[in-house]
Amino acid sequence: MKKLVSTFAAVIIGLLLLCGCGEIPSQIEEKPFYTLAEAYNYGWFTKKEIKKIVNMFNEPINLDELDGNILETVKQNYCEEIKQTIDPKTGELMFPYAKVEDIQRIEYYGEYNDCYCFRLWHPYADAADVELEKTVAGITYYYTSPDMCVWKNQ
Repeated sequence: MKKLVSTFAAVIIGLLLLCGCGEIPSQIEEKPFYTLAEAYNYGWFTKKEIKKIVNMFNEPINLDELDGNILETVKQNYCEEIKQTIDPKTGELMFPYAKVEDIQRIEYYGEYNDCYCFRLWHPYADAADVELEKTVAGITYYYTSPDMCVWKNQ
């Protein structure tokens, strides 16, 4: 009986170690932009903040309310990310010529815990003309491209 209990406990512990389901990643990948889901999963946004962002989706905050230095840094980081886009077929950079001035439109959804939520449009994106559905923290929202992104002040 004791051996059966020990074996059962070892199996359970092994399964728990292999699964790792639902845990917040211990290592956060350093990059300029994150998805809304990543920001939530990393604990940077609460469910209440996600709901607030989604509720203002059609009425973003005026960009004049955002610090100009932050906005310029976001634009530069976004441009660099566009430049680093690699063509999966060729392995070559797709848009090495991208410029900050190419960013066509920016919508701002606020700052939460030193993270800033945006939607940014540029001419190089694969834009979907159909409405897409996304669920973050149990909150579903609908959008056409681009989706929201989060810039973390580092």
